[in-house]
Amino acid sequence: MLPRPIPKEPAPWAFPTPQERALDNGARLLVYPVPGQHVISTRVVIPAPLSSEPRDREGVATLVSRTMDEGTEQRTGEEMAELLERNGVGLAAAATEGGIVMEVDATRPQLSTGLELLTECLSQPVFDQGEVRRHQRQRLADIEQALARPASRAALEWIATKYAPAARASRPSGGGAETVAAITRDDLAAFHRDHVGPRGATVVVAGDIDVDEATADVARTLGSWGAESGSAATEPADNPTAADAARIVFVDRPGSVQTEIYLGASGPSRRVPGGWAPYPALAYLLGGRPPRASTRCCARRRATPTACARRSGRGCAGERCWSRGRCAVT
Repeated sequence: MLPRPIPKEPAPWAFPTPQERALDNGARLLVYPVPGQHVISTRVVIPAPLSSEPRDREGVATLVSRTMDEGTEQRTGEEMAELLERNGVGLAAAATEGGIVMEVDATRPQLSTGLELLTECLSQPVFDQGEVRRHQRQRLADIEQALARPASRAALEWIATKYAPAARASRPSGGGAETVAAITRDDLAAFHRDHVGPRGATVVVAGDIDVDEATADVARTLGSWGAESGSAATEPADNPTAADAARIVFVDRPGSVQTEIYLGASGPSRRVPGGWAPYPALAYLLGGRPPRASTRCCARRRATPTACARRSGRGCAGERCWSRGRCAVT
């Protein structure tokens, strides 16, 4: 039998300092050289927060993020997908509380191709009517499924209770059924025209790449993205807590075979003095995956609850970050 290894003290570590450059179109470039990381990740963060959506068209930012790669002025969605696959390039996008994020992963030989396709999706989407309708139906199906599952149904009730009714964070980030159903192809084009542009955007490149080479590649591609696109940087609106947030809410779901208990409270943001790292670690100790409490219940009491705790949030500052725990019992 091999002797049990003795763990060593962790080596000192500090988050790397990026090399910062400014692009001619108003975007900021941050380059993180990471030796040995041969898949280079590029992320574009656009300050188009959910609070910039029209109230009666909430969910439009999500649909914009999902359809920007479904056809451009130069190629169809199928041609885009084939080109990404042929070059081994991964591309993804999402709408978050702080803005739209689009990213591409590629090896060094394919980085230029990946950046070209990323720029094309950001600057030249056509929002094909058929693709928009397909993603709209998919989002409506997601909403229906969320209402049918105890965990997601409890989460929706929690944000509606925690935040004031006027706060964007009190409603689903991807929009509700009524607002999503009202969105048209023209709504996507208008939101993209008004909010998706390089001014105020941040481009982050991380991987085994020289800073000057990365700067040249990004300047040639994303740097050509027209500065006239989109609006200036927009900060997420504040999300005040509801006056009666400290209460217990029961959601009656007749016939449900599972009960979800959902707890949450405001907590520090990622900008807290002293660093963010202790808080995710604390959440993991309280109920990480697999949670110890659930394991003990299953093993000793033949019960089947599932409990977990984690830190997450709907923004970057103060009250917008919270801790939560959940327990599902059959």
